[in-house]
Amino acid sequence: MFDDPHLNAKGGLLDMEMEDGGRCKLPALPISLDGQRFRLHLDPPKAGEHTEELLTKLGLDIPKLKSKGVISSWRSMPKALERVERVIKSID
Repeated sequence: MFDDPHLNAKGGLLDMEMEDGGRCKLPALPISLDGQRFRLHLDPPKAGEHTEELLTKLGLDIPKLKSKGVISSWRSMPKALERVERVIKSID
């Protein structure tokens, strides 16, 4: 979808700059008001940015999950992803 030439040419995808300087594409709203397209005013969330909030709402024990290395801060996502890959490989 993100490489679709039609969507890219017609403004169906928004090119966003992330806080860290990286870039990503997000789908644009397919509507306009008085000829003006809606734009995003917030950066998309970082990988894992809301993990603790969501898991807390599910009633999970965050300190226990952190101590076991199941979750970590979004700032340390590369290390966390390595741990997830190791766990997945151990299951296979």
